[in-house]
Amino acid sequence: MLSTKDAKFRNQAEWGNRAVSVQWKRVLKHNFVQKVSMAYSNYEFVFDVIQSYYNLQLKTGIQGTDVKYALSKKVGKHSLNFGVENLLQFYNTGQFKIYMNDELFQKLNSILSKSNELALFFEDSYDCTDRLSFIMGLRGGLYAQSFADSLSCYYTGFFEPR
Repeated sequence: MLSTKDAKFRNQAEWGNRAVSVQWKRVLKHNFVQKVSMAYSNYEFVFDVIQSYYNLQLKTGIQGTDVKYALSKKVGKHSLNFGVENLLQFYNTGQFKIYMNDELFQKLNSILSKSNELALFFEDSYDCTDRLSFIMGLRGGLYAQSFADSLSCYYTGFFEPR
C-alpha cells in the first residue's frame, strides 16, 4: 500500500541539437562561382515523468544530412543560380518505456522511418535599379520515404517556386 509520505512527483525534459556544417566556395573561369556545402544535424528529445513507483519515459529524435552543389554567374543585371541538393533524414517518432519499481514494465517501440529528397533548382535575380530587384526561380525534385517495419516506399515528385 502506498502512503502519502512515500508519494513523489517529478518531471524532466531534456533536448538538444548537435550540428556541424562546412562550405567550400571557388571562383571558376568566366565569372562562375561554385559552392559545395554539407550539413549534419542530430536532434534528440527525452521526457521523463516519475510519480511514486511509476516512471514514464519518451525518447524521440531526427537526424539529417544535407549536401548541396550550386553554380552562380552574373550576366549584366541578372544573377543566375542553379544546382542540385540532397537531404537525407532519419526519424524516431518516439519510444515509450514504463517502469514500475525501477523495473521495465512495458516498452512500446518507436516508428523508425527515413526520407530522401533530391532536388534541382534554378533561380534568376534581376536588378532593375539599385533599390528594386525581382527574384524568380523553380525547384523540382523527388521525395521518397520508407519505414523500418515495412518494405514499402512512398515516392512523390514536386515543383515549387523559388
